[in-house]
Amino acid sequence: MAEVKENTSRRSFLKAVAVGAVATCTGAVFDTAKAERTFPAQKGKNRFVFVVDVRKCIGCDACVAACKAERNTPLGVFNTWVEKWEIGYTDPNTGETKVKVLNVPKLCNHCENPPCVKVCPVHATYRDENDGLVLQRYERCIGCRLCEQACPYGVRYIDPIMMVMNKCTWCDHRTRNGLKPACVDVCPTKARDFGDLANPDDPIWDILKRNSVQVLKPEEGTKPRVLYIGLEGIEGIYVGSGSESRHPGEVWTDPADGKVYTYNVRMQHNKFRQLR
Repeated sequence: MAEVKENTSRRSFLKAVAVGAVATCTGAVFDTAKAERTFPAQKGKNRFVFVVDVRKCIGCDACVAACKAERNTPLGVFNTWVEKWEIGYTDPNTGETKVKVLNVPKLCNHCENPPCVKVCPVHATYRDENDGLVLQRYERCIGCRLCEQACPYGVRYIDPIMMVMNKCTWCDHRTRNGLKPACVDVCPTKARDFGDLANPDDPIWDILKRNSVQVLKPEEGTKPRVLYIGLEGIEGIYVGSGSESRHPGEVWTDPADGKVYTYNVRMQHNKFRQLR
């Protein structure tokens, strides 16, 4: 019993220290989190990537339900969700201003340069060098929420039961055994797909070669590995095409076809909505 009390006291003390650090050093923390980061190159045989085709998503939330069942997430929190975006654009043929509505699935991007890993004071969040997955050591987490504040995609949350930080894991218990994430398996329109870029015969390569792909918030320097199809021409979206996914600079030349791409920042009226 004495040992339990000691562990509890230590946990409370660490939480208090972390919270105090957030209150007093927020500016320094976020300056560091947003700075350019360099993480070790992956050493394993896998390089997983997630592809979302918003042209196919019908907003049925089957993926959300499957994720809740697979991961047994508590009520009120989600590892994945589907946002509705109202996008204004100019018809190139008529010059008219029009609006389209897109269903945009969101989940952890398992970034190559994850800011959540950099700010974790107890190394509870880490990037696995074997396959690049960003995962959590739950037994180490002190619930300070620095990772939640550092993540530009709003995917991290405090688990109301375990009282530690949690998020999407790309169903690592499935993907590391040759299966696809639960949300991919249940999607009725095949709007989601998952594959391994380290395998030249993986069907994911065919999808990437046939389509332009985009990533969210490229200016954060996180190098996200969730690639979107169908988000061209939207503020904060990076457009690339061909067989390789690279993090761009201000101007980026696609090595596959020689085309030059720049960030589209003209649609200031389009406000991205953070759910958390």
